[in-house]
Amino acid sequence: MSWGEIAGLVAAGAAVVFVALCAVPLWKLGGVMDELRLSVRKLGEGTTPILDELKGTVSTTTQEISRLSEVTEELAKMSHSASTMTEQAANVSTVVSTPLVKTAEVVGRTATAARDVGRRVQERRPRRQATAQAQLGAQPHVGRGDVPQPPDSLGRTSEHDLDHEQGQL
Repeated sequence: MSWGEIAGLVAAGAAVVFVALCAVPLWKLGGVMDELRLSVRKLGEGTTPILDELKGTVSTTTQEISRLSEVTEELAKMSHSASTMTEQAANVSTVVSTPLVKTAEVVGRTATAARDVGRRVQERRPRRQATAQAQLGAQPHVGRGDVPQPPDSLGRTSEHDLDHEQGQL
């Protein structure tokens, strides 16, 4: 064998060693790729139920949001109705209270006027009776038709006595 053949054999051996050394990392890289493939598969299997639950949650949330918007619209309508009712109640109270206040004022003035008239009548009654007695010659008032009335159970003999006791002077 010549030196050239030996060099060729060494080069071939070195190439085999080089390929063997490169095959080990490639072999390990293949194992890593298999593990990665299994992990992705497991992740896909675990993610599918989560995504299904998430889909259901999103669907339920969408329904609740639509209901919430309906409730918000109803609350806006109720608020508008309440403000309208408040305005109408204010109008009704104005319409009702104004005549009631005026009526109460008229009734109060009428009652005051009636009391004043009653006081004036009571003040003038003794003067009229005194004037009448003076015209009759200072005779006491005896009653109806100038016929003496018998005394009642309390000893009163005239209407004047009755009026005086009842406070109608």
